Amino acid sequence: MGVSLKSVFVCRAVVAGGVLVVAGWGLSWVGRPAGEWQGAHQPAFRAESLEGVLGQGALLGVFGGFRAIMADFAWLRSYVSWERCERAGCETFMRMALTLDPGNAVFWLDGGYITAFDMPHWEVRTREAGGRLKLDAVVVRQIKGEYARRGLALLSTGAERHPARAAEFWERCAMICLNVLKEPERAAEFYRRAAECENPKWYASLAYANLLALELGRKEEARRWLEAYAEKFRRGERRDTGRIRELLDEVLREWGTATPPRTVRP
Repeated sequence: MGVSLKSVFVCRAVVAGGVLVVAGWGLSWVGRPAGEWQGAHQPAFRAESLEGVLGQGALLGVFGGFRAIMADFAWLRSYVSWERCERAGCETFMRMALTLDPGNAVFWLDGGYITAFDMPHWEVRTREAGGRLKLDAVVVRQIKGEYARRGLALLSTGAERHPARAAEFWERCAMICLNVLKEPERAAEFYRRAAECENPKWYASLAYANLLALELGRKEEARRWLEAYAEKFRRGERRDTGRIRELLDEVLREWGTATPPRTVRP
């Protein structure tokens, strides 16, 4: 009985596959010493550490003009993990997006916020095994503090890379200090930075003055700073994009120390 052409091709495919498997198994033993040396001396090139490889620039040249597109995909993937409350996946893809496209300010702004506010809750939930265990309050504070510091680090780096939007970064830093770390003095300092930036957040000036006066008991210092800040608007050194000067004067009047507005002569 003759052998069909199809049977011959199948036999050849099976034999070729077997040869490749055997060869791969044999070469794995030959290459194992080199792999172990690489793992010990070049940890950045381990397969499970793609983020480390990207951080050192080993693959950025390969991506070329597709880096921004890949960063967007990585960021979308981080949001999938965010929706599932998966800290490791969210953080990995978020940092990959930052590495691929550090010029995207939104990555830094949202990344810092998510790290400080969302990730500690996921970490606590994981350690508590979905509610079956109960962590000590001290441990919970430590976890929140650690992620808050990571978030502040991301936002501070973002402010350095995006000076035109620094006020947004400092404002978010202030909110982390105020709501997570419970450090009003540090929060006040970040609000001051946001108010004194090149493109300031006007409400940061009121937040700074209120924290200084009401939370820290330094009303006289707050009054002097607020008067000096309002004076910049009176002199035209700061552009009044709305009712900023009016609001500042209103606060100073409430404190009983408002400086009379200057008469602008034609």
